[in-house]
Amino acid sequence: MPQFGWHINIAKCIGCRGCEAACKQEFNLEAGVQRRRVILQEGFTGSGGSEQPFMRYITMSCNHCANPACVPACPTAALTKSATTGLVSLDESKCNGCKRCMAGCPYGAIQYNEETKKVDKCTGCGHRLDNLSLPAEKRAPACVITCSSYALRFSKDLTTIDGGAFGEATKTTAPPTGYSDISDPTYTNPSVRFSNKRTD
Repeated sequence: MPQFGWHINIAKCIGCRGCEAACKQEFNLEAGVQRRRVILQEGFTGSGGSEQPFMRYITMSCNHCANPACVPACPTAALTKSATTGLVSLDESKCNGCKRCMAGCPYGAIQYNEETKKVDKCTGCGHRLDNLSLPAEKRAPACVITCSSYALRFSKDLTTIDGGAFGEATKTTAPPTGYSDISDPTYTNPSVRFSNKRTD
């Protein structure tokens, strides 16, 4: 099955939160609903008196996983995985607001909208990807288009990311010693790859 995916270069992310703003503007999201959010991680690397502080930003949203835990968790079939894109979509009309999908997602990607009393999540901007009325360079998720440091990239073929289309690509964020990873790929096989090299 084809799988669309994202490449996140942690070393290039400057924490401007432009991706967050672009997503909220694209979908006119209510206050408190964030389909994409930037997380700040802080800690120390090294040991034995040679510890060094670190700080990094990681942009996160739905990972559109190969084996999404949210889909079988939903009792109303409001969540589905596309056979043509691999994107996980939400049919809000079927959502009963039970939050079981939120409990099933190990990444905290699904949000609860207090206004609608239903869940909300990243769509992958499917409405933009094949919109021929847009210039070719704009047929991508709003968050990717807005990223001024090119820390966030997108491909309609995840294998090209694994093949190095945007530089180094790994399935984890390779956390420094003593700091837990936020995206363990053994859970649901996320369609997101990471890099931590500024030269990519």
